[in-house]
Amino acid sequence: MADVLTLSQKEYERMVRSASNEVIKSDRQRKQQKLRELSKQREATWTNTLAGQRRMKYEQKRLREEALERERQKIDAEEEKIRSKVRKEMIEKAKRQMFEQRDRIKTLRSKQLLSDVLLEQENQVRERKKRIVYEKRRDAYFHKLTMEAIERGERKERDEKEERKQRAKNFARLQIAQLQDATERKIKSLVQAKIEGEIIAENARRAVAEENAKKEARRREARQNNMEMKNANERLEKMREKMKEKYAIEEQKIKDYARKRDETEKMRKAYKAKCHAEKQREVQKMIDRAVEHLQNMSNTEAARLDRDVKAKKESDDRKAREKAEWRQRNWEACDKSRKGQMANRARKAREQRKRDVELRNKWAAQCLAMKEQTRQEKADIRSKNEKNAAFLNDQIREKQLKRERSRANKLRFEKEALRKDKQDEEEFVAYLRKQVDEAAALGKNVESMKRVLRPRGLGNI
Repeated sequence: MADVLTLSQKEYERMVRSASNEVIKSDRQRKQQKLRELSKQREATWTNTLAGQRRMKYEQKRLREEALERERQKIDAEEEKIRSKVRKEMIEKAKRQMFEQRDRIKTLRSKQLLSDVLLEQENQVRERKKRIVYEKRRDAYFHKLTMEAIERGERKERDEKEERKQRAKNFARLQIAQLQDATERKIKSLVQAKIEGEIIAENARRAVAEENAKKEARRREARQNNMEMKNANERLEKMREKMKEKYAIEEQKIKDYARKRDETEKMRKAYKAKCHAEKQREVQKMIDRAVEHLQNMSNTEAARLDRDVKAKKESDDRKAREKAEWRQRNWEACDKSRKGQMANRARKAREQRKRDVELRNKWAAQCLAMKEQTRQEKADIRSKNEKNAAFLNDQIREKQLKRERSRANKLRFEKEALRKDKQDEEEFVAYLRKQVDEAAALGKNVESMKRVLRPRGLGNI
């Protein structure tokens, strides 16, 4: 028999606690937890703390939002009722309009209108007869009043005629006197007007003459100004031509001066060489004459002459050297300037070649880029065409499916339309019977309304 392992209660509970995820609390921990919950419950009722005030604000905000939400829900419910009512009214109106748009309903309405017109015509005939009788009585009454007024007017006109004759006689006498007075005043005013007219005419003639003179002066001044302006323009044009000729002459002078300067420089160099050679010959002649003279003179004179000749020769040599040095400096300066200009032109030529090379490389790179872009665009177009072809094939298949579905839907719709037409026909017959009965009850002519049903084979109503 195997040995039996016995565990104590505490050991078993410890093992259970260690194997379970539940947190096992002691009595002290449970008591602390309970006290903590009681403290939180009591603290929740306090309103004089920051947390309590915050909770009150949150609670008040929540209550306000709930009240606003209830109001919004109430408004939404009312708006929904209104929208539902409007939708129903619009649906009813649309149904009525669709019902009224039927050909047979339109025919019925036209027949109802004809029935109403006939009834109204009968009423108008009766009203017209009554009006004719009334107008005859009224015309007779007003004719009587008119004749009485005419008689009173004739009597009054005779009295007024006699009174007008008397007033005309008095007025004629007064007019004769006024005419004589007015004639005298008119004659005086005409005489005065004639005198004033002659004065005004004279002033006008003088003013016209002065104005013509002023106009003539202005025209002369304008002509003079135009002539001066024309002459000034001609002088300016001549000056411009002279300036052009002067500039051309100056340019030619500059070219001639440059050419003459080069020729003069050549002649100067040749002349200097010639002068130097002549001077050398003169010096040699002087030396020869001096030597010959010295041979004929005493020793003292020979020594003095030797010194003078030597000093003269040294002076001439020094001047020749200074002149040669000056000429050499000028030549070096000109050569340096010419070399600088040539170096500058060479540098500019190198820079231009460099820019040309850079521009050629740039254009070559752009051409390559454009070729690559063209190739890519062709590839994109080819890809797009392939996609479009696939899309068109899908569209064709989809269109075929739609056409098949459309045939099925059309067949189903036609069956539904036949059923609906039959139902509408039954409703229309019922509605027409009701309208005919109502019109007959009102005493209207319903024969035209009854004819609406006869083409459908419903017989007499």
